[in-house]
Amino acid sequence: MAQKKNSKPAIIILVTNQKGGSGKTATAMNLAAAIHDAQKRILLVDYDPQNTLLGWYGQADEDERIRIPYLNLAHPGIDISEELEQRQFDFDYIVIDGRPNLEISMSGLLLLSDLVLVPLQASLADLHSTQGIVKEIHLAQQARPDLRFSLVLTMVSNNRLLLQYTKDAIKELGYPLCKTQVARRECHPHAYALGQTIFDSRSATNRAAADEARKLAAEVVKLVS
Repeated sequence: MAQKKNSKPAIIILVTNQKGGSGKTATAMNLAAAIHDAQKRILLVDYDPQNTLLGWYGQADEDERIRIPYLNLAHPGIDISEELEQRQFDFDYIVIDGRPNLEISMSGLLLLSDLVLVPLQASLADLHSTQGIVKEIHLAQQARPDLRFSLVLTMVSNNRLLLQYTKDAIKELGYPLCKTQVARRECHPHAYALGQTIFDSRSATNRAAADEARKLAAEVVKLVS
């Protein structure tokens, strides 16, 4: 039986940061997994030429594959707007793992999105690296005022002083910041190595990571509601 179409188009969430090591792909995967866990129809799109998501899906055996629908649109020459338009009524949410660099196609992708989530580690250097994408977001908001964005702190360690410095600097810049912080946990690289999501294990550390993902997803849903 064909899947019933939605009456409204999917909410598109772009996860992007041009700085490597920001937890971009893990944030996209965990957010999609949390939305899937909430019984919503979710499509996870790979728009990063590094294809980390493709590798993540490929780690597991055929009968243990991640059950979140996945679409690889990272190849050159693909019209992502056309591809998303074809599927926009098939899902409640579309989460995109964006490219790690700013390019001409980024402005068009920003205009397609309802929310841009910018993950970064808690450091002033990482915060400084977000200025390029934030500038692009502000330019896109001139054409689409309802475009929302927020930073989210990832791989947060026990260095509380550095964390507070970063949060204070974000507040001074006037950038929106998610309340949910994603802690540095070994279960994140382990999930990749096993071709799983953090929801596929009931270990204590996975449960804590899954709870963070659910809280972040709840914030994200509220931002776009």
